[in-house]
Formats: sequence, structure tokens, C-alpha cells
Amino acid sequence: MNGSGASLTRVRVAHAQSVRVVTYNIHTCVGVDRRYDPGRIGMVLREIDADIACLQEVDAHRPSARQTDQWAYLGAATGCRVVTGTSVRQRHGRFGNAILTRFPLAEPVSATRREPAAVLVMGDLNEWRGRHGAIRFLDRRLGPSAAARTFPSWMPVLSLDRIYAEGPAELRDVDVFRSPLARLASDHLPLVGSLFWSVRDRQDRERPRATRRRMRQHLNRSTGN
Repeated sequence: MNGSGASLTRVRVAHAQSVRVVTYNIHTCVGVDRRYDPGRIGMVLREIDADIACLQEVDAHRPSARQTDQWAYLGAATGCRVVTGTSVRQRHGRFGNAILTRFPLAEPVSATRREPAAVLVMGDLNEWRGRHGAIRFLDRRLGPSAAARTFPSWMPVLSLDRIYAEGPAELRDVDVFRSPLARLASDHLPLVGSLFWSVRDRQDRERPRATRRRMRQHLNRSTGN
């Protein structure tokens, strides 16, 4: 889930022992120097090297810019699949969220779906009052989040960006990414974390796949194929 106009998607991470995630408000690729430069955002994302990136304030239409569609540009710059989130229609085009992922996307949700390996809630919650409002609700539901200061990027004093996780995966190593380029490229700093699964959790996730494989092998032997 991506904050500031939430979006939800499902990805396959069955073989992963750990997954690096980041939430990043890219401020429409306009840096603190007021320069429009999607290339800098792409470079920051490559520096972070996350498996799943949730981006906010993505601008899909800049008529006077070389990279007019930030969704497509940042997907190509990182080599990730792109999932567009809830977006606001403005006079000049779409404005909203994007999820970049290295993992394949799962099939649409069905009544017989398996439980997810983890549920992630992350984004710019834009909550200026500390642990109130949405943060209070999420803290009660998912456990307290790390209140790392991410805004403004040149001298961060507010914890506007959060990462939550639910499920067998454990969220660790939540920290602010503070490279010199990240301080310049947007008015928010990226917030990075990692999901870890225990050996038993990975075995539990793989068991249905192994069971299906054994059933196919047994069927093939029975039919002589």
C-alpha cells in the first residue's frame, strides 16, 4: 500500500529470504533547487537498490519536459515493473502514486487465494501531528512504526513517511537514506527497510508449490507421460 492516495498490489516473493523496500515522496521530480530532473530520482532509486519501491507525488504529464511520463521513465531507469496507484486528474494530466517492483505480479485476488506472505503499508502519511490520526490507527493495528525524520530533506525534523508490515515477515533495519543526491533530488528523504522471513516461514510458503509438483509427477507416472 502506498500512502498519500493509497494503492494496493500483490507481488510474488516466494523464494526471497529478505526483501528491501523503500517509500519515497519524489515531489514530482522537482528538487530542493527547484530544478525538474527525473534523472536524479532515478539515480537515488538505483543507489537504494530496493526490490519494492513505493513512490508518491509522481507526475505523469510534463508537456515541456523530455521525460513527460514519470511512471514509465522511472520503471525503465530502475528496470522494474510499474504499478500505477490512485491518481488525481489535474489540468495537465495524472498525479499520484507508483509502485516499482522486481517481482512478478500476482493474479487478481480470488476467493480461494492463499494468505499473503506479508502485507506492507508504506508511504507519505502527511501526518504533521505525530502519533495521531492515521498513524495512531496504524500503530494500534500493525504495531508502532519507526518515526524516522524524513522532511524536509535538507534538515529533516518531521516523520511524515512510514513503513508498516504485517504477517510472518519481520520488518527490520528501517532507516532514512541520506545520500547527498537524495538531499537534493526531492523535499523528502527516502525511508528504507527490509523484510525478513525465518527458515520455517519460507518452508511453509514453499510447501504448497512442492505439493503441486509432486501431484503433477504422480499424475504423469499414472498416465505414462
